[in-house]
Amino acid sequence: LHPRVRRQRQMCIRDRILSEADILVSSQPVTVRADGGFPTKLGEYLMSGTPVLSTNVGETSKYFKDGEHMYFAKPESPLDYANKLKYIIDNYEKALAVAKKGKMLIEQSYSHISAGEKMHKFLKSL
Repeated sequence: LHPRVRRQRQMCIRDRILSEADILVSSQPVTVRADGGFPTKLGEYLMSGTPVLSTNVGETSKYFKDGEHMYFAKPESPLDYANKLKYIIDNYEKALAVAKKGKMLIEQSYSHISAGEKMHKFLKSL
């Protein structure tokens, strides 16, 4: 297969997985890389409108609030991760409302459209 066709198929599979999932999870260990970064998959996860659970590492909590846009578990704490996962399952309607707010935040503040608008405004100011 041509690389472009292969990539389109991979994107379709990824999109299907994201759209069919009930909960999207990301678990990052405490590392120097994680501490100074931001898991880019969270943007994709939040845009799906599906409840998201991630470990609270790096700069993620500077942009998203626990229980408002997504859910955070303590890093390297399987018990806290399990408890948060159980909470999401037991309170799924609330988790969907949280996911909706997370998606709205991404659309309003971090999407390619909002980034383009900010860049356009900046360039006009020069």
